[in-house]
Amino acid sequence: MKKKQINNIVLLLLIVFPMLKVEAQKLQSESTEVTFDIERGGRIAQVTFNGTLLLFDGHKELGGSVWWPAPQTLWGWPPPKEIDLAPYKVISSSPSKTTLESQECASMGLQLKKEYRLLNKHHLSVTYAAKNISKAVVDFGHWEVSRVPKGGEIMVKVDQRFDDNIPLANEKYLYIDHQKFDKIYDPKNEIIHFNIGDEDLELPYKGKNKLFIDSKGWVAYLVDNVLFIKVIKNEPLASITPSQGEIEIYVSPILPMVEVEQHSAYQHLSPQETSSWTVDWLMYEVNLNDKELLLEFIEQTVENFKATN
Repeated sequence: MKKKQINNIVLLLLIVFPMLKVEAQKLQSESTEVTFDIERGGRIAQVTFNGTLLLFDGHKELGGSVWWPAPQTLWGWPPPKEIDLAPYKVISSSPSKTTLESQECASMGLQLKKEYRLLNKHHLSVTYAAKNISKAVVDFGHWEVSRVPKGGEIMVKVDQRFDDNIPLANEKYLYIDHQKFDKIYDPKNEIIHFNIGDEDLELPYKGKNKLFIDSKGWVAYLVDNVLFIKVIKNEPLASITPSQGEIEIYVSPILPMVEVEQHSAYQHLSPQETSSWTVDWLMYEVNLNDKELLLEFIEQTVENFKATN
């Protein structure tokens, strides 16, 4: 091959690969923009819908939306770096879809792929594919953690009232404060609904500003008339990862954010086997001040979505 040809190829590579990296950092459809950070665990850094920011990304480690293996007792703290914070590799990229791959995480025996698909301005599909790269069975659950700004409202439809004392791996318990739970639970509509901005907000598990919920497969966040709904497969409570709730809400006492978290069924993954799990993010502009009308809109939206997807 002639030197001129080689130089042309090198020049082409230098042009194409930076473009691929730039394209992979953003998906856009009309007024919806999804930005993700390849260098910071391939996480979703921000989602903007009609000009409203839906995520908190004011902290390097504790910003944006990430995936962790559950339960946390598998790794303690901090989360496995290869999955949570290390750079990801771009596997494929197009204007509406990007697939990223983590480094191999030997401590967990897992390697993760993240697929982001912006199907339209209302719908972002996020699929996590965890592969067992070890020589033994790996037991874990999928766990998505999305940080949203304080100041909005949280709504979760309760499948069964999940407010018993929760056993932890260290044989201790999270004890429920029933009085605090009843302040945020509407038994008529079987819904948990509270404003994150309330200064006196205390979630009902003693010693933990956290809430564990057995849901109907969705959790919603409302801010500035923008409704952000996360939809997952509704699993029986008994199949969820031990010591976890299907939906969990954590209010940070330090940062201006709240973690909206979902869990999958517990997985038992054989060597070289892959487990995939999808979370669908739905976004709408609403102007409904009545709580029951808002709940009706959410439930109808989720029902229609599940019927066609």
